[in-house]
Amino acid sequence: MVVLSRRIKKLSVIVSQSVQREGELDITQRPAKEPTYTWEHTDMPSPAPLHRALILAAALALAACLGPATAMAQTDDNTVTLDIGKALEEAAAAEKAFQEEMKDNPAYQHREKGDAFLAEKRFDEAIAEYDAVIKISPDDQTIYVQKGIALNGKRRPDLAIPLFDEAIALNVRGEIWAWWPLKHKGDALFLAGQFDKSIAAYTAAIELNPTTGLFANRGQSYVKTRALDNALADFQKASGKSPNWSYPWMMQAVLYAMIAQRDSDLAAADKACEIAAKACNLGDCRPAEQFKSICPQ
Repeated sequence: MVVLSRRIKKLSVIVSQSVQREGELDITQRPAKEPTYTWEHTDMPSPAPLHRALILAAALALAACLGPATAMAQTDDNTVTLDIGKALEEAAAAEKAFQEEMKDNPAYQHREKGDAFLAEKRFDEAIAEYDAVIKISPDDQTIYVQKGIALNGKRRPDLAIPLFDEAIALNVRGEIWAWWPLKHKGDALFLAGQFDKSIAAYTAAIELNPTTGLFANRGQSYVKTRALDNALADFQKASGKSPNWSYPWMMQAVLYAMIAQRDSDLAAADKACEIAAKACNLGDCRPAEQFKSICPQ
């Protein structure tokens, strides 16, 4: 019991310092290891030819790595056997045609500039370009999300949240796309300190597209509301989807330490040490360093 109380006392100090440092959202990016790819230029002509070519090229590039000269690729309408070289030529030609068609499209040019500024975190310049797109294509649902992301980058969630709502209201692409504005609305609500609402937004996004990043972001919101068991469950789901990503493991170590402190639970303290070692093996040794005074050597 003396050992337990000492370890829990040390955890109290460590956790209070650790939680203040962790849980920051990178609000300018999409969720980590995002598996879903969507067509996001609503003011552009139909993407079907380019989309098909890219699907074929991706399948064939994989096949080239594996060795065979042909491969099977599932398209929207059927399954076809493909020649690697021919499909790669088709993809290159489709991309060239697309770029040629878009070079005189002002909305596309403004969008491209805005995206480049956003990648460099030059938020004011990105917003100006996105505003130019909105003047040309006010029904373009994607541009409202991009502008909202830039406003999140400026730490102006109050201005970003209505833009994500506008994107959701304009959505004509259905569920395959809707998770994306919901994710960034969750980020904005997190920045605004509205953690219960951010949880609701992330939950709605997860129902449509249960990704690693969404579970991690919702877990961060649960940490802020002190719903430690829910947060732990989300970070466990995140590490289950991306077992080589150190961040969910690091947060699990912190959360086990918080639960050990809350419940005076020595088993949870031991689990914090175990998971901290796992995170360290993956490259994030912060919990291991912080917990070394309480963890068996």
